[in-house]
Amino acid sequence: MKTRVLIFTGIFLILGITFSIQEVDAVLFSDKFGSSGSADGQFDDPRGITIDSANKIIVADTFNQRIQVFDSAGNHTQTIGSFGAGEGFLDDPRGVTVDSNDRIIVLDTDNSRVQIFNSSGNFVKIFGWGVDTGANTFEICTLNCQEGIAGHAEGQFFDARGISVDSTDRIIIADSDNDRVQIFNSSGNFIKTFGWGVDTGANRFEICTINCQRGISGSASGQFDNVRGIAVDSANRLITVDSNNSRIQIFDSSGNHTQSFGSFGSAVGLFNLPFGIAIDSLDRIIVADTINQRIQIFNSTGNHIQSFGSFGSADGQFNNPRGISIDDADRIIVADSYNHRIQIFDYTNPCNQPLSGDWVITNTCTLSGNKTAMGNVIVQNNSVLVISNDVTLTINSGNNITIESGGGLSIKNGGDLQVIS
Repeated sequence: MKTRVLIFTGIFLILGITFSIQEVDAVLFSDKFGSSGSADGQFDDPRGITIDSANKIIVADTFNQRIQVFDSAGNHTQTIGSFGAGEGFLDDPRGVTVDSNDRIIVLDTDNSRVQIFNSSGNFVKIFGWGVDTGANTFEICTLNCQEGIAGHAEGQFFDARGISVDSTDRIIIADSDNDRVQIFNSSGNFIKTFGWGVDTGANRFEICTINCQRGISGSASGQFDNVRGIAVDSANRLITVDSNNSRIQIFDSSGNHTQSFGSFGSAVGLFNLPFGIAIDSLDRIIVADTINQRIQIFNSTGNHIQSFGSFGSADGQFNNPRGISIDDADRIIVADSYNHRIQIFDYTNPCNQPLSGDWVITNTCTLSGNKTAMGNVIVQNNSVLVISNDVTLTINSGNNITIESGGGLSIKNGGDLQVIS
């Protein structure tokens, strides 16, 4: 059954369905690349991913002990590193990020250190404990470097998994098994760490700048149980994936806790061992909800917007998604770890109007500005057209608006739908 609507002015109308209205861009599978193996363009459990200013896709190909670089279309362009402990060599790199100069900053996890390469992939420096002389102290090395010494002091790492940079190029590290976050300047010098007990060992949230220690694992506000992912938004808020607590924790740029959201579960807004996190141009928080085999999207205040994905190997399905990043077009780029591939997803705005012909609405479309349809308007099953306050949708002579069975039309008070005869 189809219902033809001719003219409605200044009314609120719901046709045969109950729905909540929220302006949401649909997320659709766009592309993929990679397969299992060790050749160029193949992966063995990729975990970290980042995007540089040229939209190159940079992947921590973890168990192939290397970084691979691809253009925005997924074509392989470069490989950095191989297994080892000297400068430029890697041991299970878990995270990667880029700074404002497109330096590639690698969390060389099992070498207990951080390596920095320039935008061309040439080695610049390493920082961590013992990386220069082997001494039991924090060091920065540029030549004849060594494996770092794992531990719990400031600047020391213990199975660190997540890395990001802020707008001042501070390097922010999720020091996972130390249950804390560490912050370094762009040169690699330690600034501070935060978590429970990191300063005095007291059972409370602390920020430490000297003589620091590992955090105390737990579930209180500001406390971590294996923090694995970290991202920074436009306000330099530090947004962390508190994995074993199945939640997201947010801190200001100084490291003070401001908010947490999420808990264990599989319903929308809940998590099961999340790993990766990214922030898009609207400060939406995008989380790789790893064991739930999906990606979840939240607004900047932590309210759930949408989720996508399921377990499997088909397009748009996942097998333990871990790393996640966003390019300049807000494409969501996911390291689909156990499928040994990268998947790319695009937002598509359900309100996008064709330049000619019929306008078919296939999701919830909320008009925020005046529109004139160039043909018929068709609202399909399970879709809703919302005309907001002070907005007019005009349908020219000879065209109609059709609401299919199961579709809906909502005209807010002050909105208008005009059909010109």
